[in-house]
Amino acid sequence: MQKTKINNLGFYTLAHLCVDMTCMWLMAGFFLRYNIGLSLKAAVFYNFFAFAFQPVLGLITDKFKMPKQTAAAGFLLTLAGVVCVNVCAPLAIFLIGVGNAAFHIGAGVLVFNLNAKSPAFTGVFVCSGALGLALGALLFKMNFGAEFFVLLICALFVSCLFIKSPQINYSLPAPQKPAGIIWAVVILLLSAIIIRSFIGHDLGLAYVPSAAQKWIMVFAIVFGKALGGFAADKWGMLKAGVIPLAAAAPLLFAGRFYFPLIICGLFLFQFAMPIALYLLWQTMPRRPAFAFGLNCFALFVGSIPFFAGARYLPVFNTILILYAALCVGFAVKSLPVNLADSSVGGTEELT
Repeated sequence: MQKTKINNLGFYTLAHLCVDMTCMWLMAGFFLRYNIGLSLKAAVFYNFFAFAFQPVLGLITDKFKMPKQTAAAGFLLTLAGVVCVNVCAPLAIFLIGVGNAAFHIGAGVLVFNLNAKSPAFTGVFVCSGALGLALGALLFKMNFGAEFFVLLICALFVSCLFIKSPQINYSLPAPQKPAGIIWAVVILLLSAIIIRSFIGHDLGLAYVPSAAQKWIMVFAIVFGKALGGFAADKWGMLKAGVIPLAAAAPLLFAGRFYFPLIICGLFLFQFAMPIALYLLWQTMPRRPAFAFGLNCFALFVGSIPFFAGARYLPVFNTILILYAALCVGFAVKSLPVNLADSSVGGTEELT
């Protein structure tokens, strides 16, 4: 069983990096070929299918209880998008968007079930996405062709077929809380996720980071997400979810002018990500794919102000981060510590 966990966590974390890298490679090419207005529309179009469409795919995946097949379909759709990138760009963007969404939904459910007691594995899984995006842009600049990504995605698809999946428990007990509290927790968590997405799109830097500094920022994000879940195991979800996020607020504020502080702020800002995702699943444990999809839908909502022209407001953004920390704190206090501690007789679940 332990080998199955390691194989699945390693494979889907690597696949997450590769899928996001492939999508960024394709989108980077679109941005360089067309004007900024058309490119932004393309980005919103892609994000809609890659993020906002996930709850729909989540409902379908939960209904048929086939997360591995959903992840495999994500590989095939992404592959199709790469193949037709020079034939029909809008179709390619649509295919990689839906493919990205399908992969995240399927793989997310599989990783959830590697350890239902902890957000640690979820943090490891989600952390590779940021590195994949950075590598995708780099590989485009290095003139990597579509052939490389075709072979890469094909290899991932074939490997996926031979990896033994963990047992998916669709009968986890619902939290023993009134439905009103569960709804309130969902709203709090989605609010925190939306705020984190909004803040992450524009840090308001007063300087232009060098190439090396940009990579340091990427790894701060990667390690922050990866360690957030382990921090929750070590110190509890309340401390790990609230204190780093609240501490990130002044660091990101001051980091606009001082690079070391922006790195510290970015690192701590990520801790809450796997915790919020885990808690969202905990509110609806029998609908893991839908829970994962809601998280990504909130990420899309948080990006809308940026694409609509909203820009960094120092004090306002700092207050928003502190509010997000409060949202996470109230959510943690309102639910059992973890799914395994819930009694098998929980009667109310968000539907």
